[in-house]
Amino acid sequence: MQQAVTQKTTQKTTQKTAAKQQAILEFIQNNPQASRRDIAEALGDITSDGVKYHLQKLQQAGVLTRVGADKGGYWQVLDAGGQTDE
Repeated sequence: MQQAVTQKTTQKTTQKTAAKQQAILEFIQNNPQASRRDIAEALGDITSDGVKYHLQKLQQAGVLTRVGADKGGYWQVLDAGGQTDE
């Protein structure tokens, strides 16, 4: 019984994470120079630390990269092969 509850919780968490990361990617595609704070304010239901977490996960997955400096740079969304999605 406990295993079934744990599995269901894990599935819900995974779905929420995927949805949140998709929302972040969509926002970045339209606003590549957005800061973590900008993203958090636009999405409304996440903190800037939460955005940082998801951005790191997206970068580790090879879906997103940062080009340039922290303040003057921009985000670039990559396709599955690590190429720019332009």
